[in-house]
Amino acid sequence: MLRHVWWVLGAVLVVGGLAVALTARTPAADVGWFAYTPLDESSWPTSWADGGSDSALFVSRQAVIGWAVAAVGLLALGSGLAYVLGRRAGRRAGEATARA
Repeated sequence: MLRHVWWVLGAVLVVGGLAVALTARTPAADVGWFAYTPLDESSWPTSWADGGSDSALFVSRQAVIGWAVAAVGLLALGSGLAYVLGRRAGRRAGEATARA
């Protein structure tokens, strides 16, 4: 039972982190010392979808935390997979030396 906890914990962290990161709201782009009124009556595009190729990308704290939690979940899944593969390789090596 205990060996399956890492798999479940990793999967929950990945799914939960992605859910938090993908549902996070993007903060407004008109904040900071650089938010001057444009001289040509145009607005600053806030994303590439709005037509801005060099636009800034603002990330909320909620999105950063969500991506970090998902990364920790992926690390847990990766370490669990490495442990399982390492045990299999160790067993095969032990069987090969026992046969010789």
